[in-house]
Amino acid sequence: MRGRFPGDLPPLDGLRFLNVSYNNLSGAVNASAVKRFGPSAFVHAGNASLVFSKDSPARPRRPPPPPRTNGKKDHARTAKSTATKRKRKKHLGVVAVAIVCGVASVIVLLCLVGSVACGVVRCRSRKHGDKEAEEKKVQWGEKEEDEVVVAAAAGKGASAAPVVLFERPLMELTLADLAAATSGFGRESQLAERGGRSGAAYRAVLPGDLHVVVRVVEGAMAGVGEDDNPAAAAAAFRELARLRHPNILPLIGYCIAGREKLLLYEYMEKGDLHRWLHELELPAGRPDLDDTGGDIWEAAEDRRSISDWPTRHRIALGVARGLAFLHQGWAGSGRAVVHGHLVPTNVLLSDDLEPRISDFGHLSGGDGDDNATPEADVYGFGALVLELMTGQARWDEASVSWARGLVRDGKGLDIVDPRVHGGEAAEREMVECLRVGYLCTAHSPDKRPTMQQVVGVLKDIRPRPLDGGGDA
Repeated sequence: MRGRFPGDLPPLDGLRFLNVSYNNLSGAVNASAVKRFGPSAFVHAGNASLVFSKDSPARPRRPPPPPRTNGKKDHARTAKSTATKRKRKKHLGVVAVAIVCGVASVIVLLCLVGSVACGVVRCRSRKHGDKEAEEKKVQWGEKEEDEVVVAAAAGKGASAAPVVLFERPLMELTLADLAAATSGFGRESQLAERGGRSGAAYRAVLPGDLHVVVRVVEGAMAGVGEDDNPAAAAAAFRELARLRHPNILPLIGYCIAGREKLLLYEYMEKGDLHRWLHELELPAGRPDLDDTGGDIWEAAEDRRSISDWPTRHRIALGVARGLAFLHQGWAGSGRAVVHGHLVPTNVLLSDDLEPRISDFGHLSGGDGDDNATPEADVYGFGALVLELMTGQARWDEASVSWARGLVRDGKGLDIVDPRVHGGEAAEREMVECLRVGYLCTAHSPDKRPTMQQVVGVLKDIRPRPLDGGGDA
């Protein structure tokens, strides 16, 4: 800075700290300023016109003029003195560098120790927080899915709980056998969950090469409450096992270990409808069968079947038949068995891509669930048909309303899945199926058709000679 000191600066009376070193100021520095702010505040603060008052300890003193000598001795003495000073400065510089490096090393070490300590504290805090959160979940009945099963398997005396297999009554299995077949109900055996209401599901291979899915029962099912005694639960499971239909995933067994209830279903190798529609990918190019084996060819066949219109129609018709069968209910009960959450992830596919409805087991009006009605099931089926015809995922009320508007305006052909091949006939039949979805998703439940009526309409859209699928 250039200027006059202290005139060009604000008043110095209220300042606690001031340093104008290494500037180009002019003026006068009095003793009070030097005393107040220290001599270091005025190091090289100005040019030759910046002077200090006589009583200032920081007043620069002019060094006395060197003696006038012309002798060689004085010159040698001066050179020797200069060399000594240079050595001393070099020595002091080395010492200063060593001190700075030592201090820096200590600071770095302290920082590392502090970081490790903070990490340990955070880790302990996180573990403690997770433990508290888990305890809260247990208090509110929101246990993790896998911990429910592990708790049942580790319960006192629960490992000896028998496993009942309806079609193999002579096979003697216990909960301990299920735990062994699922690696202790570990995550490596757990199946992915994308929308089911029940608890965790695990794949298991039982004696006799029986591939099953072990599913945890959470909440109430048809005739089964969370606090029901084992006899009532067993009776309800036996009733569910009586529901047999080509498009229903049958219940093949159960295990009751105290308050924990496990259900056994047939394992479907093809997975669910959501995976078939949205997650299968064709391999790039033509793979070498010797290098990849048959699995990739099987996946390619599954992917190519997505573009087959008769397959999609057969899936829609099969789901409609299975749902109509459930709505008939048990003979003489007068109450329909409803699904309450019909989505593509709850529709499994057999080896020949025949659909089987899973995760059902509610009685209409039996558990206070507004979705547990036949009319709500019809709406869910309508949304499923829209997804099956368009190939678009994640249908909610807004997307259903959007599709209904296009179908109502006669623009259904604009949203059919372009992956489906079959010519004009296939496109015409797909538009008719979109109209079925339109009727099933009517805003008023009273205006929705029954599933038995839906089955008839779908059969008329694409009649098949020698139709082997049994009517619901």
